[in-house]
Amino acid sequence: MSRVDEETKNNVRKWLKTKIRIKEFDNKGVAFDIRDDTVVIGLIKSNTTITIKDKAFIDLMKRVFEKVYAQSEEIKL
Repeated sequence: MSRVDEETKNNVRKWLKTKIRIKEFDNKGVAFDIRDDTVVIGLIKSNTTITIKDKAFIDLMKRVFEKVYAQSEEIKL
């Protein structure tokens, strides 16, 4: 998922060329990655990265992500 605005539009176009599905997610500069045993949260504007290795938190974040992803629109530029 990605936000689409003037700052991100060029990168989103590059990602779409790889034929991956990207859905729109409006946010103000937070990036995150959910892996099997880690959640990484990036606060882009303050150049801060938080790594969390807690199974309960990871499971919660996966469920939240799946709900938001299911309700989001696919990006088409």
